[in-house]
Amino acid sequence: MAHPSSSLRVLFVSDTIPPLGEYLCARSAALQQCEITDSSQVADAMKVMGDAAPNLVVLQLSAGRQDVRQLMEHANVSWPHTAFLAFSTGPDVSAAALVEIYGDMTTFESPDVADLQAGVERELERLCFGQIRGVSLPNLLQMLHWERRSVSLFVRRGEGDAWGRFHLRAGSLVDAYMHESGLSGEAAALELLTWQHAATSLERSYRNQHTRIHTPLQSLLMEAMKRHDESTRHTPSGEGAGVSTPPEEDMFFRRKTPPTPPPPAIPSLPSPPPPPESSTALSDTPPREVPDMSNVSATLDSALSSIEGAVAAALVDYSSGMPLGKVGTGVNLDMAAAGNTEVVRAKLRTMDMLGIKGDIEDILITLNSQYHILYIIPNQPLFLYLVLNRDRANLAMARYKLKALGTDIAV
Repeated sequence: MAHPSSSLRVLFVSDTIPPLGEYLCARSAALQQCEITDSSQVADAMKVMGDAAPNLVVLQLSAGRQDVRQLMEHANVSWPHTAFLAFSTGPDVSAAALVEIYGDMTTFESPDVADLQAGVERELERLCFGQIRGVSLPNLLQMLHWERRSVSLFVRRGEGDAWGRFHLRAGSLVDAYMHESGLSGEAAALELLTWQHAATSLERSYRNQHTRIHTPLQSLLMEAMKRHDESTRHTPSGEGAGVSTPPEEDMFFRRKTPPTPPPPAIPSLPSPPPPPESSTALSDTPPREVPDMSNVSATLDSALSSIEGAVAAALVDYSSGMPLGKVGTGVNLDMAAAGNTEVVRAKLRTMDMLGIKGDIEDILITLNSQYHILYIIPNQPLFLYLVLNRDRANLAMARYKLKALGTDIAV
């Protein structure tokens, strides 16, 4: 049967008669679009495939088969982008036991033909291995987490030995390895997450059967962002070194407005006489400080341009419900300021009634197509309001960056 050169390659390693691939292909429209290879022996299969790695291997396990280890070790080295589906044909062999040795894969125990065909078709739909472009490393990990993928994410920085792998099982990050340093587990994951502009590709994981990372992915992403920020802030520069413009990510955390020099001193004048006793005394309450509006505008502009997926932002005074600054479109920010002021007030009242001590850091509102984040400015009746496009946003990064922005609000 002829197939286009871009069709998927499926290798069936089975001793059934008629050959399993040929039998299922006659009944499956999805398999009819694939290049099918049948082989009863692993050595013959590897010889026939040559350098053309299959996209999917359907492997029959039976009591007499002794070449499974040979196939899996060959695939680990030569076929990193190949998925596996294993099935047993009798009570003496367990397909699930293969997972404990070679990582997570789809398995069936003595399936009927209809179930096996459906399983093969599902695997073809879910194939995702290969190089990934145009997606940042944190976003890619979150996508794999949401889709509950069991994969290895290969990461390379530059052309040398700086590479590593993340191992995921059903969307959970369970292990990581960094080649250059030999780090593994959480230490390797945090180091790899600080890499900028790394090349990434998805492979089959042979190391996701055991959990060595117990910290949630979102927490790891937040910690990696903090480490990256600290490293860019405190990198020493040699004496006399040339001045260079910091990268955009670093500039985001360097927006403090330089202090304005004090005006020249004015000679003091004689104090006016005190008012008569009958005069009405002025209130000794100091005038309320208001935010520096140029600083507010710069901060909100930075939020919109630097936080991925941001569509609108505002600084709101929740003692009055009025926005002190606003940028972006698609949302009535005056109405949003008033409505979210009630949200903040209601939460503060609830905490007071429950006797909960402490402050609110932020409030997250999740909509079908948007995230709304309210970050409360410490020690001030103000909050930063951020609207994110849910499809494009990186929520963990947005919360961290919004908190960093909050420290730049000057009064």
